[in-house]
Amino acid sequence: MSTKRKDLTIKEKKKLDKCSQREAALALKIPQPTLNNILKNREEIVIHEEQNLHIPRKRKRNEQNADVEESLLRWFQQARHLNVPVSNSISFEKSINLALQLGEF
Repeated sequence: MSTKRKDLTIKEKKKLDKCSQREAALALKIPQPTLNNILKNREEIVIHEEQNLHIPRKRKRNEQNADVEESLLRWFQQARHLNVPVSNSISFEKSINLALQLGEF
């Protein structure tokens, strides 16, 4: 087995039910304990996929401040709709302002 980290997509994780654990670990080139963790969390994986149908992510990212992120997304969509250029520094400043306004900071 290789020591380099391998991130599996949700689709790859869902295919693991179709063969034995050993065969799946060899085919995906991952250690068997990693495979066991994936199989143990399979219900959470399916729920995560259903919630994020159009997002091709390999890792689940937990939002720390859902209200701030939701407000920032709405602001960003509005800015893009008005063709206002948004840089990383502008969005960072806006996120801090929103966090202060929402009492998250």
